Amino acid sequence: MISSFMLLALFATVQTDGAAIRDHAPALSPDGRSIAYYSYRNGLPDIYVFDRQTGEIRQLTDTPELWEIEPFWSPDGTQLAFPAGISMRRLTFRMADITTGTTHSVPFGLRVTGPASLSADGQAFFFFERHVDGDRLWRADINGVGHLVSNRLPEGRNSIPQATPDGQSLVFLNTAPDADAADIYALDLATGAIRQISETPWDEGYLGITPDSLQVTFSAEIEGGTRDLYSLPLDEHAVARHRPAPLLSFEGNTRFFSSIGPDGTIAYDEVADDGGARIWILEPDAPRPQMLPLESYAPY
Repeated sequence: MISSFMLLALFATVQTDGAAIRDHAPALSPDGRSIAYYSYRNGLPDIYVFDRQTGEIRQLTDTPELWEIEPFWSPDGTQLAFPAGISMRRLTFRMADITTGTTHSVPFGLRVTGPASLSADGQAFFFFERHVDGDRLWRADINGVGHLVSNRLPEGRNSIPQATPDGQSLVFLNTAPDADAADIYALDLATGAIRQISETPWDEGYLGITPDSLQVTFSAEIEGGTRDLYSLPLDEHAVARHRPAPLLSFEGNTRFFSSIGPDGTIAYDEVADDGGARIWILEPDAPRPQMLPLESYAPY
């Protein structure tokens, strides 16, 4: 299975002058005006924000000693949360103020495995912890105080928790023991009930949730040796064993992350012909997507 963190290893050469630009993991803000992403511009990846109205690009973090990746927005759009660390094995989580650019760490006091997800109200994080008796799902408030959500998760490796915007569910990936591909599951946060969303031979990853909480988006390699973007409904009770619906109706290079705005705009990253990666947007009713002009930027 290719996890989101393994993507870093695939593109882990240092950005230098004249090298291919590598922008990843676009995240549309709740109002749809801005796109946050991480990029290799000065060595290890930093967080950037693109204003769709003005075209302005701001560098939110500048920490050459840290990996800072996969930003996601607070529900009110005033902050970004993201994993950060000196290596992929030593990650913490940080939050950054969009107006001032100031950042602070979130002290969980637990061994976090993989990425976390903000709750729908923006007051807590969900994350998995590896344990000898099986994975555990935790909810920790922004001060780091943790509460166990579930220790009755599917067997195997659970990862990439994504809280739905309506606050009702947590969607995540599970790779069963001895399996090579991950499937999608959803946990009801009110009852703790878990149901399987997909059961396919394709490795699914890089999850996203639509603003209406009705669809899960993901990347998968289904045919042709190229990962592309797909979606599945979250409101159906039957497990999906069929080929999922494509998120985009046109061919392209390998695609990993996607984000959908309140107006239906789709932002996604795509491996470029020069070996880098660029961010594209497809606006409602537009015949073709546009690549964002993200070459120049200014620090906060």
